[in-house]
Amino acid sequence: MKINKKPILKKILYKAALIFCIAFIIIILIDKFVLPWYVNVSEVQVPDVIGKNKDDAASILEEADLTTVIDEYVYNDKVSKDCVVLQKPEAGSTVKEGRRIYLYISSGESLVKMPNLQNKTLRDATVTIEKMGLKVGKVENIESEVPSDIVILHVPTEGRMVKKGTEVMLTVSVGPQAGMVRVPNLIGMPIKEAEKTLNGLSLRVGKIFYEPSENLLPNTILNQYPSEGNLIIKSGSVDITVSR
Repeated sequence: MKINKKPILKKILYKAALIFCIAFIIIILIDKFVLPWYVNVSEVQVPDVIGKNKDDAASILEEADLTTVIDEYVYNDKVSKDCVVLQKPEAGSTVKEGRRIYLYISSGESLVKMPNLQNKTLRDATVTIEKMGLKVGKVENIESEVPSDIVILHVPTEGRMVKKGTEVMLTVSVGPQAGMVRVPNLIGMPIKEAEKTLNGLSLRVGKIFYEPSENLLPNTILNQYPSEGNLIIKSGSVDITVSR
């Protein structure tokens, strides 16, 4: 059975002709109405709004039949906060009425986020402070259980947003109070090595307790009292438990 292709071909040609006609009409409309309107739109000169408050700048641009767009906030320590740092197109440019003028607004002086300086040495804290454009302010030294030359507190505190050049006050440990010694870790040492370690800190071995152990050599320290890190007076003693 043969299919008559002529009606199908006619339909295709008809649709193609219809699309061509519609496209032709659109082109004529653009040429006769849209383009002349665009070409005949009045031109204006862009006013200078740099340094002006963003609201004042918007009013000036509106009076000139221009559209204000706040494009971005930028840090600038020379232009007051909320004032125009830059405009595009530039002042004096000739543009069509209604043209968008993009404004860059000052967010004021640059701010930095205060880092955590606790547990840093005074030297490391100082380097961090200066790298961020801040300054070391008053340094207070206090006695504490924290090892000597370690930062205990700082003001402003961690996470605060501060201006560059801000002074940072530091509280630094000078170690424990005079006459106190921090107990070392003795566990796992032979007795003789533990005695030597304690003597070097002006401490001594106190009571000795014995416990059986299948895994360690005899006279190896299993436990101690006071434990590592505690403060005791010089010449004080540390009790130990050793393997038998």
